Amino acid sequence: MRRYFLVCIPAILFSCSTEDKPDPLPKPAQNTMQGIFVDSPVSGLKYETETHSGFTDENGKYNYEEGETVTFYIGDIKLGSAEASEELTPISITSTSDATLETLEVQNIAALLQTLDLDGDATNGITIDEEVVNALSISEIDFSKSIVQILGEIALEIFQKTNVELKVVYPEIAALHLAQTLGLEFEPKATFTLNFLPTFTNYYSRDNTAVNWVHEFDEQGRLVKSRKYEKYPSRIIAEYHLSDYDEVSNLARIDINHYDYSRYPFGHQFTYKLEIDDEFFFRGTIIAHQDRNSENRINFIDYTELGWVKKVESKYNRAEGQTNINITEYDYTEKGFVVKMKKYNEANDLISSFQRTQTDFGEIKTETSEMSYIEKFYRIDNTLEKVEVYRDLGDIKFETIYEYDDLEVLKSIITNMDDGDKRISHYEEGYLVYSIEFKSGLIERKIFYSLGEEHYIKVKEEYYDDNGELKYTVYYDQSGNVTDTIYE
Repeated sequence: MRRYFLVCIPAILFSCSTEDKPDPLPKPAQNTMQGIFVDSPVSGLKYETETHSGFTDENGKYNYEEGETVTFYIGDIKLGSAEASEELTPISITSTSDATLETLEVQNIAALLQTLDLDGDATNGITIDEEVVNALSISEIDFSKSIVQILGEIALEIFQKTNVELKVVYPEIAALHLAQTLGLEFEPKATFTLNFLPTFTNYYSRDNTAVNWVHEFDEQGRLVKSRKYEKYPSRIIAEYHLSDYDEVSNLARIDINHYDYSRYPFGHQFTYKLEIDDEFFFRGTIIAHQDRNSENRINFIDYTELGWVKKVESKYNRAEGQTNINITEYDYTEKGFVVKMKKYNEANDLISSFQRTQTDFGEIKTETSEMSYIEKFYRIDNTLEKVEVYRDLGDIKFETIYEYDDLEVLKSIITNMDDGDKRISHYEEGYLVYSIEFKSGLIERKIFYSLGEEHYIKVKEEYYDDNGELKYTVYYDQSGNVTDTIYE
């Protein structure tokens, strides 16, 4: 039997969200009839007939005259038309006369409606908010083709323009909800969106759930590119390119570009393999270390009902034939944020662990592990202002403070040792400019840097006496060689 990562959706509920309700329908004339549009009942849906127009009310109702055709819209996006009747659904308004829940057009219409639902919970009704609709730049959608990328782009655009957080509902999941609303049997087919994406997106955002995803697929329905945007501030933070799908080995290549806006080098690149089985479930990763002639294989061995990885087995195969095996377990919040991690070896000896708390907007607030405590501080707009890290390495204890500007670009790093020594590193636009070392409260050395071709190089060093007075300055060339020493 196929296994799917799905949210269990309660049976038909005809209550409805009430935020930002459109003006209620005018009282129908004596001969005017009322119909209802349901996925769940959809309020705020624009409609037009030959004699009536407006928006569906909080119960999804619209007005019409017998024999009229009704057309439904979201902004300028035409969903479809049908002969007006007592009840209409996404199945009723498609361009296909014999449409069913398996019809892509039906699934796509349901997916758009559920994605635009203001509270993200279609079981209590679907509310299409006027502010959200007005923020849409797209005016036309071909529902006969995949719209997964469009759904991600819509959610991203709405957040960037209105700060409203929409939950993308993929077509197969949307059809499942529609089926339960209508009391119909429906078993979705195995696809990348249904089986792969829940695991993939969580695996690469479980440390920060305040993100938006946009996915692109090829003509065969395979994922080829995913873009991840952080929300605060809203900007792209990673791109994932998938290629070289091999149906024999069930492996695909992934190239990852991480963008780090905080400081130079402003990003990192990784390339390795993903294991994807015949039903499109994400089963693990394989990272080859060619410089060490070794391999690290991570096998996903247990998942939550939503497809999030609960337990992994890490096998590190060394060049000399040795294999180290570790097990890592994760606990999540209801939003997919990792709050606990425990890593242990084959003998069940604990290697490392942490516990976390999360902000109400989805980022790390605190993290506690065996040797450190991390606390993050955010501004009123949810951007990162400061990180405080306390480390206890036994003989050495110290505190490190990272300070950021309002674009989360690093300004300074301050390290306070438990013996009173101190180091301050100053950054400008994310580049290290100088660092100052203190001994017993007095300045001891100041180092100035410039950026070479691949790393920082020292330009000069200032040395100070026991009274904090400058003694001499050492100058360096681009190769790190001393060129001059000047005494005061």
